[in-house]
Amino acid sequence: MSLVQLTKKKVPNEIPWRKEAENAFKELKTVLCGITELQVPDIEKPYYLHTDASQRAVGCCLGQLDGEDNIHPIAFGSQKLNPSQQKWSTIEWEAFAIIWALKRFETLLCGAKIFLLTDHNPLVFLTSAAPQCPRLQRWELAIQRHDIEASHI
Repeated sequence: MSLVQLTKKKVPNEIPWRKEAENAFKELKTVLCGITELQVPDIEKPYYLHTDASQRAVGCCLGQLDGEDNIHPIAFGSQKLNPSQQKWSTIEWEAFAIIWALKRFETLLCGAKIFLLTDHNPLVFLTSAAPQCPRLQRWELAIQRHDIEASHI
Protein backbone atom coordinates (compact mmCIF):
# COMPACT_ATOMS: atom_id res chain seq x y z
CA MET A 1 0.00 0.00 0.00
CA SER A 2 1.49 3.37 -1.04
CA LEU A 3 1.73 6.43 1.21
CA VAL A 4 -0.99 8.16 -0.83
CA GLN A 5 -3.35 5.22 -0.28
CA LEU A 6 -2.70 5.39 3.46
CA THR A 7 -4.22 8.89 3.53
CA LYS A 8 -7.60 7.76 2.17
CA LYS A 9 -10.73 7.53 4.32
CA LYS A 10 -11.11 3.80 3.67
CA VAL A 11 -7.91 2.95 5.55
CA PRO A 12 -8.66 1.26 8.88
CA ASN A 13 -7.76 2.93 12.18
CA GLU A 14 -4.73 0.67 12.48
CA ILE A 15 -2.57 1.53 9.50
CA PRO A 16 -0.86 -1.49 7.94
CA TRP A 17 2.63 0.03 8.15
CA ARG A 18 4.93 -2.26 6.18
CA LYS A 19 8.60 -2.03 5.33
CA GLU A 20 7.83 -0.55 1.89
CA ALA A 21 5.83 2.27 3.50
CA GLU A 22 8.63 2.92 5.99
CA ASN A 23 11.21 3.06 3.18
CA ALA A 24 9.02 5.39 1.11
CA PHE A 25 8.51 7.66 4.13
CA LYS A 26 12.26 7.81 4.84
CA GLU A 27 13.01 8.58 1.19
CA LEU A 28 10.35 11.31 1.19
CA LYS A 29 11.89 12.92 4.28
CA THR A 30 15.35 12.83 2.70
CA VAL A 31 14.14 14.40 -0.54
CA LEU A 32 12.14 17.10 1.24
CA CYS A 33 15.11 18.05 3.41
CA GLY A 34 17.32 18.39 0.34
CA ILE A 35 15.05 20.77 -1.57
CA THR A 36 16.56 24.12 -2.40
CA GLU A 37 14.95 27.34 -1.25
CA LEU A 38 12.11 28.66 -3.35
CA GLN A 39 12.71 31.99 -5.04
CA VAL A 40 10.28 34.91 -4.96
CA PRO A 41 9.01 35.53 -8.52
CA ASP A 42 10.19 38.61 -10.44
CA ILE A 43 7.39 39.71 -12.77
CA GLU A 44 9.91 41.39 -15.09
CA LYS A 45 11.71 38.11 -15.89
CA PRO A 46 10.47 35.25 -18.09
CA TYR A 47 9.38 31.99 -16.47
CA TYR A 48 10.71 28.49 -17.09
CA LEU A 49 8.05 25.80 -16.83
CA HIS A 50 9.31 22.22 -16.66
CA THR A 51 6.52 19.64 -16.99
CA ASP A 52 6.50 15.86 -16.98
CA ALA A 53 3.95 13.08 -16.88
CA SER A 54 3.71 9.39 -16.11
CA GLN A 55 0.92 6.83 -16.18
CA ARG A 56 -0.10 7.86 -12.67
CA ALA A 57 0.51 11.60 -12.29
CA VAL A 58 1.62 14.89 -13.82
CA GLY A 59 4.10 17.29 -12.28
CA CYS A 60 5.73 20.63 -12.89
CA CYS A 61 8.33 23.04 -11.64
CA LEU A 62 8.05 26.77 -12.23
CA GLY A 63 11.29 28.70 -12.10
CA GLN A 64 13.24 31.75 -13.19
CA LEU A 65 16.87 32.43 -13.95
CA ASP A 66 18.98 33.68 -11.07
CA GLY A 67 22.00 35.98 -11.44
CA GLU A 68 24.20 33.08 -12.56
CA ASP A 69 21.87 31.81 -15.34
CA ASN A 70 20.67 28.85 -13.27
CA ILE A 71 16.97 28.07 -13.16
CA HIS A 72 15.89 28.56 -9.57
CA PRO A 73 12.51 27.07 -8.51
CA ILE A 74 9.58 29.28 -7.58
CA ALA A 75 6.95 26.57 -7.10
CA PHE A 76 6.29 22.88 -7.61
CA GLY A 77 3.05 21.10 -8.40
CA SER A 78 1.73 17.61 -8.99
CA GLN A 79 -1.61 15.96 -9.63
CA LYS A 80 -2.55 12.30 -9.54
CA LEU A 81 -4.36 11.11 -12.68
CA ASN A 82 -7.79 9.56 -12.29
CA PRO A 83 -8.51 6.10 -13.80
CA SER A 84 -9.92 7.47 -17.08
CA GLN A 85 -6.95 9.83 -17.52
CA GLN A 86 -4.57 6.91 -16.97
CA LYS A 87 -5.90 5.37 -20.22
CA TRP A 88 -4.74 8.31 -22.36
CA SER A 89 -1.79 8.18 -24.74
CA THR A 90 1.64 9.51 -23.76
CA ILE A 91 1.26 12.75 -25.73
CA GLU A 92 -2.08 13.39 -24.01
CA TRP A 93 -0.50 12.90 -20.56
CA GLU A 94 2.34 15.25 -21.45
CA ALA A 95 0.00 17.87 -22.97
CA PHE A 96 -2.28 17.63 -19.93
CA ALA A 97 0.74 18.27 -17.70
CA ILE A 98 1.24 21.58 -19.54
CA ILE A 99 -2.44 22.55 -19.36
CA TRP A 100 -2.62 21.63 -15.69
CA ALA A 101 0.55 23.61 -14.88
CA LEU A 102 -0.67 26.67 -16.79
CA LYS A 103 -3.93 26.61 -14.81
CA ARG A 104 -2.12 25.97 -11.52
CA PHE A 105 0.15 28.99 -11.94
CA GLU A 106 -2.24 31.15 -13.98
CA THR A 107 -1.93 34.20 -11.73
CA LEU A 108 1.85 34.25 -12.15
CA LEU A 109 1.99 33.31 -15.83
CA CYS A 110 -0.75 35.56 -17.25
CA GLY A 111 0.90 37.84 -19.83
CA ALA A 112 4.43 36.60 -19.07
CA LYS A 113 6.98 35.04 -21.41
CA ILE A 114 7.17 31.30 -20.71
CA PHE A 115 9.91 28.90 -21.75
CA LEU A 116 8.44 25.40 -21.68
CA LEU A 117 10.92 22.59 -21.00
CA THR A 118 9.72 19.09 -21.85
CA ASP A 119 11.28 15.67 -22.30
CA HIS A 120 8.59 14.67 -24.82
CA ASN A 121 9.75 15.87 -28.26
CA PRO A 122 6.33 15.69 -30.05
CA LEU A 123 5.02 18.39 -27.68
CA VAL A 124 7.43 20.91 -29.20
CA PHE A 125 5.52 20.57 -32.48
CA LEU A 126 2.05 20.64 -30.89
CA THR A 127 1.48 24.29 -31.80
CA SER A 128 3.06 24.10 -35.27
CA ALA A 129 0.94 21.22 -36.63
CA ALA A 130 -2.79 20.68 -36.17
CA PRO A 131 -3.37 17.64 -33.93
CA GLN A 132 -5.98 15.11 -35.04
CA CYS A 133 -7.34 14.35 -31.59
CA PRO A 134 -10.12 16.77 -30.47
CA ARG A 135 -8.76 16.83 -26.91
CA LEU A 136 -5.31 17.88 -28.15
CA GLN A 137 -6.90 20.49 -30.43
CA ARG A 138 -8.68 22.07 -27.43
CA TRP A 139 -5.50 22.02 -25.38
CA GLU A 140 -3.51 23.52 -28.27
CA LEU A 141 -5.93 26.46 -28.35
CA ALA A 142 -5.60 26.88 -24.57
CA ILE A 143 -1.80 26.88 -24.84
CA GLN A 144 -1.91 29.53 -27.60
CA ARG A 145 -3.35 32.05 -25.10
CA HIS A 146 0.12 32.23 -23.57
CA ASP A 147 3.44 33.51 -24.88
CA ILE A 148 5.14 30.09 -24.85
CA GLU A 149 8.32 28.88 -26.46
CA ALA A 150 8.68 25.10 -26.16
CA SER A 151 11.96 23.21 -26.23
CA HIS A 152 12.94 19.58 -25.84
CA ILE A 153 15.46 18.79 -23.11
